[in-house]
Amino acid sequence: MRVAGHILAYNVDRFLPHVVENCGRFIDKIFIVRPERPWAYLPGSRATRTNPTTREKVDEAIAAARAKGVSCEIEVICSDFET
Repeated sequence: MRVAGHILAYNVDRFLPHVVENCGRFIDKIFIVRPERPWAYLPGSRATRTNPTTREKVDEAIAAARAKGVSCEIEVICSDFET
């Protein structure tokens, strides 16, 4: 049996490296989902805000986890999700 984890990367710069490292030790694959904007339930926010967690921060978190021995598959999904 294979087990995967899902991480929502929205405004999580400080915690993301720790979460990737923690999850990566126990599962076979991590899906990191990075939305471009906030969810659609706040339409005003979608029009004016973007995700403060950049793709570069996601890549840095992955590199930090790899440096600490995390070897599971990691797939990053970047898109603009409404919900």
